[in-house]
Amino acid sequence: MLERIIQLGALGILNYFILNRTDVINFNKNSQQLEKMAVVAFFTGLNYFIYDSLIVVSNIYLKMCIVFVVSFSITFYFVPFIKKKYISLEREKGYTFDNRTVKDRALSEYDNQPYIYVYNFNNELIEHGRLWLYANKSDEYNEIALVRLKGMENLTVDKLTEFYTCDIIIDVDKQLKMYIIQE
Repeated sequence: MLERIIQLGALGILNYFILNRTDVINFNKNSQQLEKMAVVAFFTGLNYFIYDSLIVVSNIYLKMCIVFVVSFSITFYFVPFIKKKYISLEREKGYTFDNRTVKDRALSEYDNQPYIYVYNFNNELIEHGRLWLYANKSDEYNEIALVRLKGMENLTVDKLTEFYTCDIIIDVDKQLKMYIIQE
């Protein structure tokens, strides 16, 4: 019995890992451990239920293969289907649902790589440049890489907002503001 729970728990962890990596569910470094454990426990329980439902199959390896196929069918088809239905219901009510981080969502909205000015909460310029790379939600660090272009001047926040229409990402924890300019 313990061996089955361990095997099915491993499948539950694999279910969770696949859903998280494909952004069907969104768990980043700030997510609560309890939320992650609940998803793993749900899939472990589901796998155990599927396993116990196969009373007519006596071969343990055949049962595990059937559980594997059914479990991953649910992971790849049923869970994304439920998510799409949930999102469409939320949109009908006027809500927007997006499981990406604010930074991921904001920086992916641009057709071209935007120009970014980064300031601290005292409006002191830290750096500016064209966006080259940024860390996504699965990365441990919240980083961006900028390319400095010749001829771009250091602007104060007041001058920047006077000359450009900007989107702003505010990181309260790190006390940073990123002003994003799309040319």
